[in-house]
Amino acid sequence: MGGTASGTATVFVSTSGPIGGVGTITSAANEACLNTVLLITTTPVSGQNIRYSWNTGSNSGVVLYSTSPGGPFVAPPFETVAPQVYAQFGSLGTSSGYNVCTFGTNGCGSTNNRCI
Repeated sequence: MGGTASGTATVFVSTSGPIGGVGTITSAANEACLNTVLLITTTPVSGQNIRYSWNTGSNSGVVLYSTSPGGPFVAPPFETVAPQVYAQFGSLGTSSGYNVCTFGTNGCGSTNNRCI
């Protein structure tokens, strides 16, 4: 007795890519210890249906992201609809520092990838 699954999906259609680029990225502190959680924000990107893709540049897997200060935290890339994210900092190993990066994106393109 087979059945057909049905459901709905929302598709956001944009007519142009993001306008401008990611400006300043800020946090409450410019350094972190193992398991520190910081709120990271960026200047908003103009355009339709903008999402922010958070990543770590060259330190992949060292910083985890969430939309809540209590997690759950996941590895990048991580997308938010707001220009902010909570970052949890992991063990650096042999690395000399953390990178937190983001770019604005929609179905028509993306902006520059800015890191702090």
